[in-house]
Amino acid sequence: MPADLEQVLKVTYDVQCSMLLTAPLPLKLKCGRSQPLFCSTARCSAYPCSCPSFTPGSVQVRSCDLCGHGWVAHALEKLPAPPRSGPVEVVLPGLVFDLGALVLYRAQAVPVRLKILLDRLFSVLVSHILHSLGWSLEDYVRGYMLQGPGGIVLDRWVMVTPEEELLLFKQFLRFGETRPIVELMTGHEAALVRLKSTQEPSGLLEDNNS
Repeated sequence: MPADLEQVLKVTYDVQCSMLLTAPLPLKLKCGRSQPLFCSTARCSAYPCSCPSFTPGSVQVRSCDLCGHGWVAHALEKLPAPPRSGPVEVVLPGLVFDLGALVLYRAQAVPVRLKILLDRLFSVLVSHILHSLGWSLEDYVRGYMLQGPGGIVLDRWVMVTPEEELLLFKQFLRFGETRPIVELMTGHEAALVRLKSTQEPSGLLEDNNS
């Protein structure tokens, strides 16, 4: 990556990243694009929930203590709606940081399909976005952390739920780098659902009884 671009991105994130890494939960940052997503006032977007803010759980830190819905359901409220069709968007650091935060913030593993999509976007930007979210480049390449806070060896991991994963796919439709991949992934998912719906368990039972 050109040194001047790296320097611009570094200046953009240095202050924000240091605040995010040292701030206690809930993060009391002023809402706005200068501090994307990390707002305690992010309303829950799950219908018909009226939860006004995200309060991280004491055990499940990606779940809200107030309403029980996940971090993604709250944080999505801060993102502009992705385009369903038409021109794709330019990959900008702020928006990629937001998407990275949805997947990686307080998580310890990454679903494979979301990692593929983030890989395409992160390849355009600087890897210190990962560090600002508490991930080393080595951990991200591996797809999960070996050690948690204090050097504890992990044998279980916090990560995006399958339901959150489907919600996040739509956000990657906005970029030309990831839209075709999402369409392929969701096409395979739909085909699998159709395949399962055509299976006839009753026929299997008849075969077993014969």
